[in-house]
Amino acid sequence: MKRSALFAAAVAVAFSTAATAQVAWTTWRNDDFRFQVEMPGMPVQTGGTSGPNGVLKTLMGQVSLGARGSIAVTAIDLSAVQAELNPDTVLEGGVQGAVNNAHATLDSETTIHVGGAVGRDFTSHTANSVMRSRALYLNKRVYAVFSAVPAGSAPLPEYDRVIASLSILP
Repeated sequence: MKRSALFAAAVAVAFSTAATAQVAWTTWRNDDFRFQVEMPGMPVQTGGTSGPNGVLKTLMGQVSLGARGSIAVTAIDLSAVQAELNPDTVLEGGVQGAVNNAHATLDSETTIHVGGAVGRDFTSHTANSVMRSRALYLNKRVYAVFSAVPAGSAPLPEYDRVIASLSILP
């Protein structure tokens, strides 16, 4: 009897430890794009230039969480654009671009204000996935956080921590 109780307790501890396994969080800071964010692992980084005459500088860091989904942070520097930019127009174009590039359907979109930045929280879906996203605009830069999970899966709890940790540096 004692042995089975000990075994049951050991199994319960093993399962609870596996279910609450700690993710190795990393602070990802980029001084060129003026941001810092906590990521659930070391992001794989890509970047470059795009747009007419390469005026848009971009940087993306993505972390795969295996079958659970992925989280990405993107920064776009628009400072080389000479024209005055309307933040709402930039954000609307960003939301539509993100949804169109994913071949997704926009489910919801809300205007937000965070620390002096104007932004959008939006959700979208495809037949295979559900995306939660936030885009912020400040000082001719766009900062976006995206999470994608398989359709029918629970949202990634890590997304909320990434969103909460995103800091736009002075």
